[in-house]
Amino acid sequence: MSSYLVTVVATLAVLAAVVVLLVLRPHRRRTAPAPAGDRPGLDALRRRVARGRWVGLAAGAVAFGVVAALPGGLGRGLALAPLAGATVVVVALVTADLAARGTARGQRAGLGARRGVATPPRGITLAAALCLAALVVVLALAAGLGSADDLGRAGRSLSYTTPDGGGSAGPWPGTFYSSVLAPALALLAALTLVGLVVVARRPRDDSDGEIVRVDDWIRRRQAESLVAAAGLGVALEAMGVLATAGLAARSVALGSTEAGVPQPWLTALGWACLLGVPIAAVLAIWCAVLLLVPGARPPRGARSASVLAAPPASTVASVATNPTEPTGPTTPNGPRAS
Repeated sequence: MSSYLVTVVATLAVLAAVVVLLVLRPHRRRTAPAPAGDRPGLDALRRRVARGRWVGLAAGAVAFGVVAALPGGLGRGLALAPLAGATVVVVALVTADLAARGTARGQRAGLGARRGVATPPRGITLAAALCLAALVVVLALAAGLGSADDLGRAGRSLSYTTPDGGGSAGPWPGTFYSSVLAPALALLAALTLVGLVVVARRPRDDSDGEIVRVDDWIRRRQAESLVAAAGLGVALEAMGVLATAGLAARSVALGSTEAGVPQPWLTALGWACLLGVPIAAVLAIWCAVLLLVPGARPPRGARSASVLAAPPASTVASVATNPTEPTGPTTPNGPRAS
């Protein structure tokens, strides 16, 4: 029964991931801005933040593998690996943004100081926050319900009692695991908030409309990447915790029912946790797409402001080659007087 449930949940997760990838990937490609090749500072800024993202993803994958392979933890290393990898990615993104300070400037103007916190897209931010809240609730509930396993390790088993004895199931994501996951979650959340402040306060030259346009896109992309990196770690962590809790709760519910002491609330808890796994998988794939595929929706009005700020290159070239050609509105008898 457990293997059947795992197969069903994994299949739903994969199908959901494919749907999210097919929906988001083309849209991400369409929203990338045109390169600003005539401004070396912007080119340097784009290169540095892009390099930081790819270095961070590579280092995060290595950190995931190293932490997951730590021996002697009874799965603690594997449980901690998603958060460790996400933390490394966030640190790399923040470091890249710090290294890019001073690049968003024109030829003459200086840099203006900025304040506040960068605002990432609402959708991914809300989804990541809800997933984090759900993960915290499940960990707190598991810590309260957990019991010691056969070797006395607290919070690693879920048990039940009957008039004739009882039984238990595990592993269970109780205090044995949450004691290391809770500090890692707090650290990841704190570093993400610090990163959003760093991105928002990176100075730039506000006198150049093109610099403002592209820099706004880069800031939004960095803020989005920070939230996506944290969200990916939280979503992968939630998948593992929910699957572990759901299978253990289902096992205990079946065992207690067979012993004549049914506990329907455990059945409901088990199914709720298992159904949460594909939802967390959708969030994980969403975050992975945001990290891997270039693009970020520009702020409202940015495109129109950029178009109004400078005429098309073809118009400028036409005026330069035909300086006597009238550019204003005309009438049948010639140019209209202004």
